[in-house]
Parts: sequence; structure tokens; C-alpha cells
Amino acid sequence: MHSYRKQLTSYLKRIKSSSSLKNLSENDVKEVFLLIRKDFISYKLDLEEFAHLCDHLWSEIPDKDMGTPFGSMLLSTAELSYYIRKANNDETADIVSSTLKEALTYKTKIG
Repeated sequence: MHSYRKQLTSYLKRIKSSSSLKNLSENDVKEVFLLIRKDFISYKLDLEEFAHLCDHLWSEIPDKDMGTPFGSMLLSTAELSYYIRKANNDETADIVSSTLKEALTYKTKIG
């Protein structure tokens, strides 16, 4: 069993955050997402890990941020591992394609 929570904690150390996973600020969540995405792009994470880390990260964002464009993108990205296995028709293949494109091109403002 992969420990995504442990992996997220290591990302928090990389951004030098002293917060616990339960007390992340919106900026911490965005910074961690950017690191996760960077690691995915540079082949340090596979699609499954990328999606699962986004899923765990999404579950840690403050409730007020869940419905924001960033929160929605993070949730959609978290669902990629489900949809990639269902992409046997044009509709689900389009979901995978548009979700991945959104995650890879998302411009987040920190601060």
C-alpha cells in the first residue's frame, strides 16, 4: 500500500511549510500541487500517483476553497485514475483529455 499522506508530508517539507496536512493554507495547497505536477511532468510520478496525490491534497484543502476553480481542477485531476480506465468511448476519452490538459496548464496564483 502506497503512503500518499507520507508523500504529501515530504512535499510540505520541500515548500518549507510547518503546517500539518490538516492545517494547510490555500497557498500551501497550491505550492504542493505545483510540485506534484512538476514531478509528474518530469517522470518522477506516474499518472496513478499524480491522481492519487491530487485526491489526497484535495481532501485537505479548506472547505471554502473546494468550489473554487482551483478546487474543481484538483478534484477533476483526482478522478483521472478512474476515468482513464473508462476511456473506452469518445465521451470519457474527452474527459481524460480535457482534465489532463487543465491540470497541466493550470496557472495558479500564490500569494
